[in-house]
Amino acid sequence: MLLRIDPVQSWLVANARTVFAVAVAAALVMGVLWPGGGLIDMRVYQAGAQTWLQGGPLYSQPVLGPMEFTYPPIAAVLFAPLAVLPLPMLCVVWVLGNVALLWMIVKRCVEAVGLPPQLALVFAAAALWLEPVRTSLLLGQINIVLLALVAFDLCRRRSSKWTGVGVGLAAAVKLTPLLFVVYLLFARRFREAAVATATFVATVVIGLLIVPEAAHYDR
Repeated sequence: MLLRIDPVQSWLVANARTVFAVAVAAALVMGVLWPGGGLIDMRVYQAGAQTWLQGGPLYSQPVLGPMEFTYPPIAAVLFAPLAVLPLPMLCVVWVLGNVALLWMIVKRCVEAVGLPPQLALVFAAAALWLEPVRTSLLLGQINIVLLALVAFDLCRRRSSKWTGVGVGLAAAVKLTPLLFVVYLLFARRFREAAVATATFVATVVIGLLIVPEAAHYDR
């Protein structure tokens, strides 16, 4: 049910798929024309995973040209599926997968505030042109995937004993999502905060066991 019916909102609901398709097409054109993108971060993720799978040094030397692998050791393990796909196929899967994830994240948020589900496509189309989202897509960054882990973890329709695992896994790749542990503590959701922290610590230990180089490497 619409929170407030007006001609613009009604038109957006009726034409949500068209708006989304146009926005995605325009974003893809921009990605092709923009010279500074090239999904370079994704290529580093793939190269790091390939280096780890081949038993090469992950931190003592660059993994892709001059680019170094700057992520925790468990990230190389989590990125392992990227290593098996040819680069052209990986680029297509990565871009389309991130766009789909963005729509799913927005859809979950739209449902949470009671807006028509069709508007998820409209808001996702607008989100494509926000600077953080646009940059993440063009550079092939992992941010949308991490956002999905956090959003689906904390915005569950039902409470679950597994709530917090997504936050911990996201923090295992980048430390920034650990801020959500602070949020959970302020919200007095202590069990979820403990699950997130335990998951993060477990990934650190597992990463050091699998990639022992990280335990003694110091720049």
